[in-house]
Amino acid sequence: MVMFALALCLLGLLVLLIIAEFIGKQRILKGEYHRKFLHISAGTFIAFWPWLISWHWIQVISLVMAAGMAGVTTLLADPQYRALVVKGLSILMREGETDYRPEYRPFFDKIRKFCLEGV
Repeated sequence: MVMFALALCLLGLLVLLIIAEFIGKQRILKGEYHRKFLHISAGTFIAFWPWLISWHWIQVISLVMAAGMAGVTTLLADPQYRALVVKGLSILMREGETDYRPEYRPFFDKIRKFCLEGV
């Protein structure tokens, strides 16, 4: 029963990501509103997890996600894998794929420069 609830929680996040991707592609919500929709809906869903799964499994999921972020950071630092990570990030930063507010442009330019040049 625990594994079913755990799978249900992770599947719920996947469904939210797919819905958000669809909404973004169809331009139903753009830019900041699209980002806020995903964060608020995912945060609200995750807030109900203690009623679905134990605190232990919430901690395990959090540790796995943190390890994934640490892994991406480590891969970015390694020139051998940087191109692969940059390719994934470039999808997020490609013109027209995402609609960021103009004030965020310098931040994403710095990310792009770090990914491409390591500076």
